[in-house]
Amino acid sequence: MQKNCDLIKDLLPLYADEVCSEESRKAVAEHISGCSTCRSMLEKMNKQLVVNVNNDIGTLKRIKRRLWIERIVIGLIAAGVLITGGWLGGFYVFNTEQTMDYEKYNLAENVYAEEDAEGNVWLVKQGLAIESWLIYPTIRDKNGCHSGEEGFNMEEKTGIMITLKERKSNDFVMFNIDSDSRFCQERTMIIEAGSELTEFYYYDDTTDTEYLLWKKGE
Repeated sequence: MQKNCDLIKDLLPLYADEVCSEESRKAVAEHISGCSTCRSMLEKMNKQLVVNVNNDIGTLKRIKRRLWIERIVIGLIAAGVLITGGWLGGFYVFNTEQTMDYEKYNLAENVYAEEDAEGNVWLVKQGLAIESWLIYPTIRDKNGCHSGEEGFNMEEKTGIMITLKERKSNDFVMFNIDSDSRFCQERTMIIEAGSELTEFYYYDDTTDTEYLLWKKGE
């Protein structure tokens, strides 16, 4: 049971943020239904979810931008009623996910990790990185194999990796985020204090490149 709890604790932050796979979500849900300790931990985690917005001007710009996007989407849907189903299929592809371009969105500057006083590790997104709509996680073992790959050993897991995903429509609608955006941040807890995971990476799956964001003790 303790071994199962250790694995579930690693998945709880991703479960709380609704970014884990369907298989992992089912495993967590089944476990917490019968484990009061992990269930209490999830409840505490949900209360700790933080979204820091430290600049009112930046916040207003984000709201205005979101409303603008909504108007575009509503307009496209209305137009879709008048045109063929083939166009609607193209619209679906247009809005599917893709990995955020590491250089285009300056992720080296806009994505980093912070460890709080309790030992929890947080993913911090700012600037253009905030435009991501999905955090895709994978586990990494000590040999560098990723979960789902041949040779991956869950018993030797050492780190967690995340990849930011965006909608393909962002290729056609670029957002003008000025210097005020540095005051806008979104924080998501990735590794809970006491976890056996000791490393946290950003993983660009388009170039198969890992960027170390945090390592325990460093």
